[in-house]
Amino acid sequence: MNLESLSTEQVDCLLELPVLGMYADGHLADAEDQTIKEFAREVGLRSGYNTEQAIDRAIGAVRQVPRDEAGLRTAVERIAGVMDEEDVRGTALEALNAIHTSDANDAQSEIKFHKIVQDAFDL
Repeated sequence: MNLESLSTEQVDCLLELPVLGMYADGHLADAEDQTIKEFAREVGLRSGYNTEQAIDRAIGAVRQVPRDEAGLRTAVERIAGVMDEEDVRGTALEALNAIHTSDANDAQSEIKFHKIVQDAFDL
């Protein structure tokens, strides 16, 4: 995927989805945090893009999201609307899967969150 062609909003949403997934299960693991940072560096390869600021924006946006199903659904639907290209969605889903497998914790909340994402992304 060519990150140079993405808008700042799209790149931010690429980070927001896995951060939201990390917070959705209520269990923040160091491995998840490391995975987010690695992914942020990967998507931050575009010139002039500050990955630390992008992570801060993603965390700030996610902290505003109510942790109930309706709040998560609304946030994911907004993200899906911004990430309207299949390859962008695929990259976001790969990052989300990496987050959820990094902590070896298959919480029921992670499973529910994946269902919300699948519905919003029409998978």
